[in-house]
Amino acid sequence: SCTQAQDVPDRPYVPPLSHWQRVRDTVLARRLAHVVVVAGSHYKLADLPEPRFGKSCAYIERVGAFFRRANLSVSYRIGQPPDDDFRFMTHVTLLAPSSAASMYARLTSAVAA
Repeated sequence: SCTQAQDVPDRPYVPPLSHWQRVRDTVLARRLAHVVVVAGSHYKLADLPEPRFGKSCAYIERVGAFFRRANLSVSYRIGQPPDDDFRFMTHVTLLAPSSAASMYARLTSAVAA
């Protein structure tokens, strides 16, 4: 989820740049060439006011652009059912959730290949 930090102050869903730098370094060290940015929301995105949805989209695009600047291929998996995303994540080579604060992130990390 790309919830803004001020919305949930005790659960930082938007990690600092240093988090993504560590992920990038791990991806490159493991000689991986492709990154899939998986994003979802427990809100129906079409029902959110535009400024909030716009910020989420901008954040997701910036994460992808960060990895593209490291010459990595990037694709997006956005708005799929959580069960389908969970199944998808059981087959990934490396899982780097944006936060360990959510139970969903902890569960997907536990089952990632």
